[in-house]
Amino acid sequence: MSGERREYRLIPVRDKYWRVGSGALKNALTALEGVELRDGDVLLVSEKAVAVAEGELIDEREYEPGPLAKLLVTLWMRIVWGRILGPLLGPLMDPPLREETIRNFRRYPKREGAMHKQMILEEFGLLHALEPVSEAGCDVGNVPGYFAAPVPASADRFARRLRERLREDRGVDVSVVVGDTDKTYELFGVLFTTIARAHPEIISGTGVLGFLIGRLLARTLGPTPVAIAGDVEVREAIRLLKEAERVRTKGAGRTVYDALDEVGDPGRLDEDFLNRFEHVPIVVARPVSR
Repeated sequence: MSGERREYRLIPVRDKYWRVGSGALKNALTALEGVELRDGDVLLVSEKAVAVAEGELIDEREYEPGPLAKLLVTLWMRIVWGRILGPLLGPLMDPPLREETIRNFRRYPKREGAMHKQMILEEFGLLHALEPVSEAGCDVGNVPGYFAAPVPASADRFARRLRERLREDRGVDVSVVVGDTDKTYELFGVLFTTIARAHPEIISGTGVLGFLIGRLLARTLGPTPVAIAGDVEVREAIRLLKEAERVRTKGAGRTVYDALDEVGDPGRLDEDFLNRFEHVPIVVARPVSR
């Protein structure tokens, strides 16, 4: 899609919580059964829903925090980001750090936070462990228990298979974009993101350096396309993912802190609890004829 900027109508597809290991393709096809699809539609799918449904989760209880992980919690997160860098740099960032986020830095959980930082250190390295938020794209919000959802390796395969199945079963030619809410930035025409895996046209895995450069010096474009199947350019995919945020729900909350404020303990943050909330794993973007 090139040339004149196209306009789209957004259609949120509301569904139950996609349970761990339930199969992303099966869930997507079921959710779309009652939705009219047309040639040219773009399906914008949450990467977290794909990760959970494909069982691509990391159990953080399997990681024993070492001295560095504990230091990252007590010094780096609670003091440096909570008391110094957050208040100092937060208002200068694009987008600015929320006051709520800075307050959460100050109460970063010691036990669970140390397990999380240890997992990031072992699986993704120090550059990502130093990120104050969403390290490597690993998300713990709207994920059951002590699990973390990394950017799914199955995203490309899922996007291709969903597009093929809809063409075979329903005779429609749609595009599929799997997107992560973590941002893509642009500096001197180069697209980059902090998350560990993204569309090939976006430099990924930049960690804390990408976070600081992106939020302070670069232009923030919008959410990051992880996989694209179909005729959608990467910048168009970013724009559509950004627009889709307007109609997506927050599930059990914008952050894991929101859910924990209600349940108290991560062990009680199970799939039955998460299923009590409305979820929008897919948004259909439909081109509008001028």
